[in-house]
Amino acid sequence: MLNKTLIVIPSRSGSKGIKNKNFIKIKGFSLLERAIIFSKKLLNNKKIYVSSDSPVAKNICALYKVNFIQRPKMLSGDRISDYRVIRNVLLNKNVENKNFRFLIYLQPTSPLRDLVEIKKNLSLIKKNNYDAIFSVTKIANSFHPLKVFKKNKNNLLNLFIPKGKNIIARQQLKNVYIRNGLFYIFNIKRLLKKKTIYLPKIYCYESPRDTINIDTQKDLKFFRKNI
Repeated sequence: MLNKTLIVIPSRSGSKGIKNKNFIKIKGFSLLERAIIFSKKLLNNKKIYVSSDSPVAKNICALYKVNFIQRPKMLSGDRISDYRVIRNVLLNKNVENKNFRFLIYLQPTSPLRDLVEIKKNLSLIKKNNYDAIFSVTKIANSFHPLKVFKKNKNNLLNLFIPKGKNIIARQQLKNVYIRNGLFYIFNIKRLLKKKTIYLPKIYCYESPRDTINIDTQKDLKFFRKNI
């Protein structure tokens, strides 16, 4: 199965929360390097592709001998969907004719991933014919969407979801989940057909341990301290 699988690592330059966060060295290795090193434990170099607009990323790919896909400027902003990034890689002339069946998407900003988990889920997507598998974390009831407010231009609060007014006890709340970025696994044919990562049959893999998505200086400080 692994011979029909590729890994895509997105790593654009910039970012608003932490400038060039994918390239900041943390105990000797950047977030991008950590994602590449992890990927090489799963697949050989020829099946690992880094999508980036950064010459720094290109140099890192050369150092670790993995594939670099130059991301065009039009796909390098902060409002570009994951699907568009993935599609750009899959349609690259060096990728599209290799008959890959599954794609593993690894975001460098979620570095606390586990090799056994990914291998397990790669088997699941094939065995159960899922369209995709997302690694997720359950949201605490205190942050449940039905308990969240928004404010208007006059600074007045309204429930973000109006039916939240019917919630009296936490027992009424159904479990909800958020993507944690540890990994995504896609059936490539179905991904390209639907043109979105939100496919009909997405298996929920709830991570059994704490995760982190590095987006702020506070996240970065926590990761430095706990790695």
